[in-house]
Amino acid sequence: MDLRSAAERLPAERISQGYVTVGDDGLEMRLRRRGEKTTMTVKKGRGRTRREEEIPVESAQFERLWPLTEGRRIEKVRYLIPSQGGLTIELDIYANELDGLCTAEVEFDSEARADAFEPPQWFGPEVTDDPRYRNARLARDAAPLRPRAASEPFCLDRREQTTEGIRRIVCGQIDAAIDDLGAGSQKDPGEAVHASRKRFKRVRATARLVRGELGADAYGRENVAFRDLGRRLSGARDSQVLLETLDALRERFASEVPSGAFARLRAELVDDHRATERRLRESAAATAPIIAELRAARTRVGAWRLRHEDVSALAPGFERIYRRGRSAFRTARKNPTDENLHELRKRSKDLWHAAQILGPTAPTRMKLLADRAHRLSDLVGDDHDLAILSLQAERRPECLPGEGEAALLRALIARRRRRIQREAIKLAHQIFAAQPKKLARPIRQARRDELASSTSPAS
Repeated sequence: MDLRSAAERLPAERISQGYVTVGDDGLEMRLRRRGEKTTMTVKKGRGRTRREEEIPVESAQFERLWPLTEGRRIEKVRYLIPSQGGLTIELDIYANELDGLCTAEVEFDSEARADAFEPPQWFGPEVTDDPRYRNARLARDAAPLRPRAASEPFCLDRREQTTEGIRRIVCGQIDAAIDDLGAGSQKDPGEAVHASRKRFKRVRATARLVRGELGADAYGRENVAFRDLGRRLSGARDSQVLLETLDALRERFASEVPSGAFARLRAELVDDHRATERRLRESAAATAPIIAELRAARTRVGAWRLRHEDVSALAPGFERIYRRGRSAFRTARKNPTDENLHELRKRSKDLWHAAQILGPTAPTRMKLLADRAHRLSDLVGDDHDLAILSLQAERRPECLPGEGEAALLRALIARRRRRIQREAIKLAHQIFAAQPKKLARPIRQARRDELASSTSPAS
């Protein structure tokens, strides 16, 4: 259905609106000119149900306040479409930076009527609960590249150019991190931090894959930016990981751990974790600067332009990631220090994400590689967590009273690490046995219009 052509026969109004303030907790103060009518509106809430208060303002007042909305404005034409049950569909067709975006909205007097509504066939994806499509977010961040699906595909798609696909993948990770860290997020602070840090790692891995196509300056800027963002959030996640690692160790060796052993150390770790989470809950200032930097990064990523649109141009980046992983494996196998094993973990994560992104070029081969690299990163990650737990225990001798308890913890950690490292090295040998050029051959031979079918992407 051609919405623009069909809408021209319907009643319409031109709307200009700008935002004096937009809070991550859902609070908005908006100015709107709708035809000859000028208003100020204050909104609070998210999703289907929101509190809203609209106040008429004189035209002169409107003009004085309008400059306060600079950089947070949208222009659209609203068409009114009669629908079933006496309802009206408000079809908004946007202009300027949002040209090409159309949204449809229906207001209901109850949740029951909303649930009973049958949308017309021409409706697109449901975006009610996608905060990126709120007008305030559109005014500030511009339109998302695509609606977010229930399960966001982290891979290129045969129907998009390479630049478009890479931007979609990275912007999708940034958008999700902003949602996780926002004051209105329903996630536990520790979970939100953990999810965001994983997204930052995906962004860095994607940047490494396209490094040659993106250019050294852009790559270096984003790599450093997202590395530093991850470090600023490390405290909350690290305290949770230490607690989980100790609990897993106690459970695995339950028959060898006396009742009450390591209780003081665990209590100390619990206190650390609660204090970190409390600081996150009580201070929006802890994440507000990070969200601001993510929005700036999203604007930069939206302007990315790769040198070639053919997916085969990503083969050198994939080979580089694989070679770095193979080098890290050889070093860790020869000298399994904490530092060398941690390097193997980082390189296996890069390979995992690169194989995910390039999955459609060779679905079976890339899925196997991605699964193995994921498993390797988890194994070496568990080893790293045990190393950090051991270090923290050494720094808190008062939490392990008596030589026996400290010695038992050291022995259990050492035994578990030996087993993990043997399994990790064996798996890494399987992963890095191939020649880089041979492994990348399907990517070099691929063309955008020849990629195997994959899930429709959403940012």
